[in-house]
Amino acid sequence: MAERLLEYVALLPRALRHSGWMAAEGGRVVLTATLGRPLAEPLAVSWRIAPDDDPATPDADEQDYRSTGATTIPAGETTAPVEIAVVDDADIEPARERFVVALDEPETANVGLSRRAQATATIQEGVCDRAPAVRDALARGWRDCRWPRPADLARIPTLDLNARGIDALRGSDLLGLAGLERLDLRGNALAALPAGLLSHAPRLERLDLSANALEALPPGLFAGLRRLREVSVEDNPGAPFALTLELVRTDALGLEATVRFEVQVEFHWPHGPSRGWRSTLGNTTPDARQ
Repeated sequence: MAERLLEYVALLPRALRHSGWMAAEGGRVVLTATLGRPLAEPLAVSWRIAPDDDPATPDADEQDYRSTGATTIPAGETTAPVEIAVVDDADIEPARERFVVALDEPETANVGLSRRAQATATIQEGVCDRAPAVRDALARGWRDCRWPRPADLARIPTLDLNARGIDALRGSDLLGLAGLERLDLRGNALAALPAGLLSHAPRLERLDLSANALEALPPGLFAGLRRLREVSVEDNPGAPFALTLELVRTDALGLEATVRFEVQVEFHWPHGPSRGWRSTLGNTTPDARQ
């Protein structure tokens, strides 16, 4: 017969008022390993980190934290801290990431794990690692760039970055903006765009890239943007731009077919040509000023 366990070790929050444990990049997640009553000898407790089981929440990767560790509950005491350092990096990641901290089975006789031997921790990424102008626009109304949550980002319909002095963007600067419909980047100093920039905004309808320094547009910039209706690129040195457009047509049986074709157009003002173009992409009708 197996020997009956006399004591159980649990993993408890440092502050019981919180249902989870949160830390910003560069901070620490602090938990407490707790015994039901003190022991005569010190108790070594090791821990490990695993992905969160919830598919609805992004998992932190192994570069974000130290994945294993240990602590010791001193003799005559019942608690010891479990601290996990969160790495401060420059990667653009989801506004919240989660991981699970789990205690390992103690090697001390007559001591086992309670049902509360693991906890879910959250890294508070926010929008701090994005391009400064993007960060400031997304964090407007918040006291700290770490505070915007995924749900907050997903509800943003318009992002106004007009004349913010932006000379470069990264492919993940729009990460999480699933509800974005209008993006205004006119009047900046952008000489190039990352190919995946718009892939994070599948509901985008209007895009203004006019008055930048664009020499070319990357292949696939508009891939998957079925709602896109208007693009403005006048006053860029690389115009006219050759673009591959994608149209999806549905027949009488409800079957979809995708048609891709290249266009190269130049916008004309009434008093002469302008270096750029403006087109309504959904039905390819020209702008009224053409």
